[in-house]
Amino acid sequence: MPLLGVSGSLAFVEARHLTDLGVVAVLASFYPAVTVLLARMLLGERLGIGQRLGLVFCSAAVGLIAAG
Repeated sequence: MPLLGVSGSLAFVEARHLTDLGVVAVLASFYPAVTVLLARMLLGERLGIGQRLGLVFCSAAVGLIAAG
């Protein structure tokens, strides 16, 4: 697991140098949604209503921020 943490940190630093920090921060804050989606796809876990709403709101927020 530490290797994945280091890899994630290095990817964040590299992305920060390649694009605007605001974009990187928004996309990095999306990681809980990725965890939920991976659990759904790989482990077959069911999504509760709260998780579904969270994914919808998170996706909408990223879209609105990206739109400017």
